[in-house]
Amino acid sequence: MEADLKRAGCGTVITFSACKLLGLIFSACTIQTTISCRYIIILIVIPLIAILPFWKIFAKAGYNGALSLLMIVPLVNLIMLFFLAFADWPILKRQGGY
Repeated sequence: MEADLKRAGCGTVITFSACKLLGLIFSACTIQTTISCRYIIILIVIPLIAILPFWKIFAKAGYNGALSLLMIVPLVNLIMLFFLAFADWPILKRQGGY
């Protein structure tokens, strides 16, 4: 049996179980890679959908719409929300209000 194990690329019985474990891990990785492609697509699509309304909000407030790209950065998005809520909007200054 040990000769069969050496031919298979594993030297001992202990290594055989490690090789078998690695085989299971690698087969699980290929399944996980297939699933992760869906998640990558979701991770790209959802932030793009979220950017569109913030682009309009920033533009209507008088800021550059490109500031909405900061909304996909964790923690920076919270700072930008507070900035948008409490800053003086340039559009209101131009209209003479506020």
